[in-house]
Amino acid sequence: MPLENDPLRVVVLAEASPDDAAAVGGVGGFLRALSGHMPPGWVLLTPSPGPDDAPCHLGPSLAGCRLPHRIVFPLRLLLHIGRLSRLRPGLVYTHSNEAAMLLCLLRSVGLVRWRLVHHQHGSENPLTYATFGIGRRFGLPAAYDRVLGWMHRAVDRVVAIDERCLAENIRWGVPPERVVLLPNAVDTELFRPSEELRASFREALGIPAGAFLFCFAGRIEEVKRVGLLLDSFEILEGSPWLVIAGEGSLRGNLERRAALSPASGRIVFTGALGPGSMPSLYAASDCLVLPSAAEGIPLVILEGMSTGVPVVATAVGGVPGLLDPSCGILVDPSPTTRDLAKALSEAMETDWDRAAVRARAAGFSAVRAVSLLNALFRGVCGRDTPNA
Repeated sequence: MPLENDPLRVVVLAEASPDDAAAVGGVGGFLRALSGHMPPGWVLLTPSPGPDDAPCHLGPSLAGCRLPHRIVFPLRLLLHIGRLSRLRPGLVYTHSNEAAMLLCLLRSVGLVRWRLVHHQHGSENPLTYATFGIGRRFGLPAAYDRVLGWMHRAVDRVVAIDERCLAENIRWGVPPERVVLLPNAVDTELFRPSEELRASFREALGIPAGAFLFCFAGRIEEVKRVGLLLDSFEILEGSPWLVIAGEGSLRGNLERRAALSPASGRIVFTGALGPGSMPSLYAASDCLVLPSAAEGIPLVILEGMSTGVPVVATAVGGVPGLLDPSCGILVDPSPTTRDLAKALSEAMETDWDRAAVRARAAGFSAVRAVSLLNALFRGVCGRDTPNA
């Protein structure tokens, strides 16, 4: 591990390896985009991507764990804190709110001395849309917000993905100079148009080569409004197809509902697709749809645009800053079935310039993000900062 001569040792801490089945959503995709461009002094510390634990990981993968990951992961980190210490980091770069909370607590009582930079992946309180219903009750979202604010004030820097995140930090009393704006990043070389991937993905799912294909990629949970997408898709004219890629607690119910739809023969649930299959999904698609109730800077939008795929999405979180008329259609944050169907119809009728859509994603390249982060970390630590 090439750390001995590097004065800046950065441990990137996350609850799933980019290669792990548990690495879903924006955090996993962001780390996948960065992983191929990390400087030699950066080390990724996560649970193991495979079934076996190892001294270089924080226990086995959380894939399949039925308990809330936001509880299990910080407990796992506490149990294996020695593994983090043995890496002798000068700075720990966190992507889990709860892990950052734990490290701030340990630092406040003098048990660790590492510099801490936390990456804020969204402005919404995660308990507001918690998969486990108990997380929404007993005043827990309000209590969580207070602890979240304390953590953001305690870390050395916060990386915010959009203006809403910046505003949240101001509300929590974080000095503006300690918050850095960095939108999500995408690997523009991995996500690019490919006629070969387009043809093979469609053939594998039985989708006609000339059919207009909508896709959704993400967690199949209430916040993503996949049910609304199904309702809107059902009333579209013509014979478009819809692929829904992802897992979640609502998948079974929505699959049964889709089976009763007049469009049932043109709706495909693929389950969760591995990282290697996502470029094929986008390459095969003509439009990405994301009708969420809450988002940060959705990586799926950047991945889709990098592949030349236009987007229909609700104007929530940082989404309006990503889309303009050249690359997508914004829908009201709380659309009706007909509102979303109208936007989908417009997407089908528009002659999109795929090169222009792809160009829009170029400003979010992983290479640029790593360069900005590296400069930030060196500024926080100082080039000659000794290791803790």
